[in-house]
Amino acid sequence: MPLSPQDSLLGRLAVNRRFVTFEQFARAATEFDRCDGRMSLSDLFVELELLSREQLAEVEREQQDVVRRREADEAVRAREQAAVGVAAPVPEQIAVPESVANVDPWAQVLTATMTVRAQSAVFTGTHRSSQPDPAPAPVERSPTASVRIPIAVFDDHAALAAALPAVPARAASSVLTRAAVHAPSPGRRSEGVVLESWALPYDDPNDPFATPTAPATLAADALAADALVDLTAEARAWLVEVLGAAVRQGASDVHVHAGESVRMRRFGRLWPISDKPLPAEVVHFGLRALLPEDERVVLDRHGQVDCSLTLPGVGRFRANVYRQHKGTDAVFRVVKLRPPTLPTLHLPPELAALTTFTQGIVLVTGPAASGKSSTLAALVHMINEERSEHVVTIEDPIEVLHSSIRCVVNQRQAGRDTRGFARALKAALREDPDVIVIGEMRDRETAQLALTAAETGHLVLATLHTQSAVSTVNRVVGEFPPNQQPQVRGMLSESLRAVVSQRLLPRKDGTGVVPAVEVLRATPAVANLIRESRTHQLRSVMQTGAALGMQTLDASLTDLVARGVVGADDARRVADDPRSFTQLPRTASHPPTPVGA
Repeated sequence: MPLSPQDSLLGRLAVNRRFVTFEQFARAATEFDRCDGRMSLSDLFVELELLSREQLAEVEREQQDVVRRREADEAVRAREQAAVGVAAPVPEQIAVPESVANVDPWAQVLTATMTVRAQSAVFTGTHRSSQPDPAPAPVERSPTASVRIPIAVFDDHAALAAALPAVPARAASSVLTRAAVHAPSPGRRSEGVVLESWALPYDDPNDPFATPTAPATLAADALAADALVDLTAEARAWLVEVLGAAVRQGASDVHVHAGESVRMRRFGRLWPISDKPLPAEVVHFGLRALLPEDERVVLDRHGQVDCSLTLPGVGRFRANVYRQHKGTDAVFRVVKLRPPTLPTLHLPPELAALTTFTQGIVLVTGPAASGKSSTLAALVHMINEERSEHVVTIEDPIEVLHSSIRCVVNQRQAGRDTRGFARALKAALREDPDVIVIGEMRDRETAQLALTAAETGHLVLATLHTQSAVSTVNRVVGEFPPNQQPQVRGMLSESLRAVVSQRLLPRKDGTGVVPAVEVLRATPAVANLIRESRTHQLRSVMQTGAALGMQTLDASLTDLVARGVVGADDARRVADDPRSFTQLPRTASHPPTPVGA
């Protein structure tokens, strides 16, 4: 008789409290299966003299606390799901406001009355406009060496330069400045605004967004206008609306590209979510308005930036904003506001045993967009609920936010809170951690420090971009030069606890995605194969190790197809051995018809 979820929780709590070892828990579970439910697991712990009555009472109190917390959390999730409703079978399109879709800021004459400190700004440049040349504005000099003028977009930069005789000229680049005006709110007082500008090379004056360089910001005290606001406000508001619609419809990613309609990835496919393309200028300013100021600096300096964004009332996103030859683009990955759980991710309940290790390394692997980060977050959340320890995470960027429940959880972002993964790992070893979570093992130094941390008595959880459990072992060893690989194989054979490799497949009924999971558990046989560089035999060990909690990817796919969860064609596409599905009917999944098809 298999253990119930509550009995499994009781056993894990006993292991986490160091009252019993995991092997003793496995022994009690085997006896429980043999007695066919005639004796409870708690009585078996006492009968086998693994727990005293006092220890059992303490563990049962903790079990009740965890169950109550989870029930309350599930109730909140249910209310949130009910409020969102079921995702529409065909994604709705969000109309682009005419003021955003048809805006041509370079063809408009934008006027504003502002105070400009002449010595703090450079206005030079060339620009073509469909509007007639405005007449140069009269200049009124003030005793403070400032000039008060009506600012417009000039065809001829000499006209603007003539209005600002005190401004030095630059021949190397042009600076185009963009601003807009609306009537101030009653009682509103402006204390200064920030006017964004950027330098553009002369080599392509017809495409000002091709290679923007040398960004600059005029100081807030350089401008003082009661009615000056950025034209980006409406573009930003519309992008927020689009992101909210994508979250409501169960999207995993949102693509915003210059000169293209916005698309979202839903159940593995890209769908249009806007009814017309967006001008490159609108995308550029709208995306910049979404970013915090420090992330804008990184974007301007390096041409791309990874960051996390939390939009109140909308959701949380992992964003990558980057420049390309058409303009500025971005891809937003939807991140759950609440940490996921194994049941909500449809992961095997056997993975809960991975949270009971006190040392060693657990690797969660798979290709891009396979749910690695969500699985890792679910394991961390389970540790946070069931253990009383110190958890340090190192991520780039921070995705799922973990509030401290029973554990103390500290989350650090590489590049913001620390210079990089390797430096943060070195520091983490001096921060008295019990569990170290690495967002991604990207290089040799990070892998070496992770193995060292696992060997020195810490539990290390990390993700890696690989295709299978076997390729994961080869990838870790292959990060090192040949003369170090025998030593690395020895370290890995002793410290590896499990490899979880997963793929996401669309459900057969078109209502979502489901993971197919491959699990490699550390056993003496597995350690021996790794040590002797016979990793090609690990697959056969997984095939025969079902009783130990192992399974191959093909076994997981076969189970999903047999239960009617995924289509056979989808399973064949990702299977290690597609021939194992040749006898199955060709019943591919049937996603909804795309909009406009």
